Amino acid sequence: MHGETLIPLYTLVIFSILIIGLIFKTIRIPYIVAYLFVGILLGPHGIGFVKETALLGQFEMVGLIFLLFFVGMEISLEKLLKSWKVPVIGTAIQVVSTVGIVFLMGSLFDWEFVRALLIGFVISISSTAVVIKLLNESEQHDTHVGRNVIGVLLVQDIALVPMIILIDLMQGKNMSPKNLILQLIGGVLIVLMVIFLIRKKEIHLPFLRYFKDHKEMQIFGALAICFGMVMATDLFKLSPLLGAFLAGIYVRATRETDWIHITLEPFYIFFVAIFFVSVGMMLDLNFLLENWSVILFLVGLVFIFNTAINAGMMRMLGESWRDSLLGGAMLAQVGEFSFVILGVGEQGGIVTDFTHQTILSLITLTLILSPGWIALFKRLTGSHGNK
Repeated sequence: MHGETLIPLYTLVIFSILIIGLIFKTIRIPYIVAYLFVGILLGPHGIGFVKETALLGQFEMVGLIFLLFFVGMEISLEKLLKSWKVPVIGTAIQVVSTVGIVFLMGSLFDWEFVRALLIGFVISISSTAVVIKLLNESEQHDTHVGRNVIGVLLVQDIALVPMIILIDLMQGKNMSPKNLILQLIGGVLIVLMVIFLIRKKEIHLPFLRYFKDHKEMQIFGALAICFGMVMATDLFKLSPLLGAFLAGIYVRATRETDWIHITLEPFYIFFVAIFFVSVGMMLDLNFLLENWSVILFLVGLVFIFNTAINAGMMRMLGESWRDSLLGGAMLAQVGEFSFVILGVGEQGGIVTDFTHQTILSLITLTLILSPGWIALFKRLTGSHGNK
């Protein structure tokens, strides 16, 4: 596509984000919701300025990579290991419970096993982007509730890889012995890397002294760390998103890399914004209006069940009812990585066009309504998270 065609597109998108973002910020609605609205407004099902969503969709993976990289940089392995029960055991309980409920519902409609499994996986994943953003804006990321919620989100993100592999296997896609061996080797190397980061008290990046006084090279050095790890995991047939997350954890473990966060933050903001704009453009407003009663019913059902499942899981593992309810509400929405699983199902013919648009509408609406749902539970529990 020629540059002269792209310039009006990106100019309109940027100005729309600026205007709608400022309006939403004044009424205390997160920027992520503004990005979704921009996509809905400008997309083929809105005013129709953008007919070909692939122009923005090409940046989706880059946005997700930056998202996971920055999530990794927010995580302290030491703190995460101290409170591992809720993230690890809790996430397993939550995913199994969600899939089980979907199977029960699917049995009423004679869904195929793989279809029910895919929809269960989709609903079980919460939004890392929305929740992390809300926790940071409310300064709750380092509270007890915040740490539990972030831990669950991280384990969910890691679980994305085996979920996709399982869906592929259920579709009859046989994995070659070579790819299986590469994945096993990659998995072992990742475990060894994590053990190394936990045991090593201080880590230094190689060639760091060459970047200290060169701001331009700092940008490329930071990008090299992020995308180098992305390429490494891709070579081992693992998710590049997992590589971005591991790169973030590695950076967090070093003692002299605050400049990486500062240098890459503008890239992170831009590409994550474009990702959510492209997601908004996929939403078919005509479909939503024609099936609004069914979709709103499903949105309410998802919020109630996800809150109940996550709150029940946290309470079962020893958290107070107040913290459990607030944590459950924070994890109630369906997340951005569910689009990845939904895409796998669409490519494999597991979901029909109707189901695809229904789930797409469901994910988008839960992302938009999530801040209000969380605010409601903050008021109900009288809690802002405990240290």
